[in-house]
Amino acid sequence: MQRIYIAGGYGVIGSAVARHIRTVNQDAEIILAGRHPEKGSLLVQELGNARTAFLDIRQGQSPTELDQVDLIVSTIQDPADLLIQEALAKGTAHIGITKLADELTPILFAMQNHPPQAPIVPLGHSQAGILTLVAYQEAKAFEAFTRSAWQVTMMNAIRWGL
Repeated sequence: MQRIYIAGGYGVIGSAVARHIRTVNQDAEIILAGRHPEKGSLLVQELGNARTAFLDIRQGQSPTELDQVDLIVSTIQDPADLLIQEALAKGTAHIGITKLADELTPILFAMQNHPPQAPIVPLGHSQAGILTLVAYQEAKAFEAFTRSAWQVTMMNAIRWGL
């Protein structure tokens, strides 16, 4: 049986993740972690084979539940990368959805020094693909501008006999 630890598991995003996991895996034990475990009690009943656990990432202490999990899903901000560091150290898979591109460097260095034994997936840096779409649209405009500037430069070069 798989054991899945969801940091922020009973928040808006974490509860959606937990419900989705339950629809695709009826057997997994789901641990909903956060600062106020009592807030997850209704979701625990709804999901079945689930429980809550205390997690306060600001304390900088690794939760004992991480010793026995197969996957850590982080739906919370983790500025010190505690959950990713724990996943690397324990050979546990990790999916994070909150990291921005400029926050990935420490993670990449940590992975270089301690190669992952299980997948580490920082999904948050993609901003759900929005930045890629914006960059693509802007690149089209920039490409058109570049061509125009290049054409003007070539026309001027020809005109001036260069």
